[in-house]
Amino acid sequence: MHSDRLQFLDHPRTSRQGGGTGLIFRDFLSVSQHAASEFQSFEYSEWKITSGTYRIHLIIVYRPPYSEVHPITTSIFLTEFGDYLESTVLCTDQLLITGDFNLHVDVIDDSDAHSFHELLDSIGLDQRVRVPT
Repeated sequence: MHSDRLQFLDHPRTSRQGGGTGLIFRDFLSVSQHAASEFQSFEYSEWKITSGTYRIHLIIVYRPPYSEVHPITTSIFLTEFGDYLESTVLCTDQLLITGDFNLHVDVIDDSDAHSFHELLDSIGLDQRVRVPT
């Protein structure tokens, strides 16, 4: 019988105060952190999730929006994220990437969202969420 208890794991931000990435999950899942790091334009954590024989490679991404404090353009993010994804998509487990990309993928004529979609398409990934979250 499965328990309904929730668990929380996180990877705190190391380069500045506050923030980081984390996940809340049911305790019948086995979850372990695989990797985590920060790029100039985003931070991420990778998690291995198993339930019986089913395995998921979960990646949680946070990309701060462009601001005076974080003056990193979307083009820099797309380059860094593309480089990161090239090595990541080779995993054999089911891959799920989630997080806050601070892109308006729901806006059809947004050039940054279009470039993001092109990057995902070039690597064989699909954007599943098409509305603001």
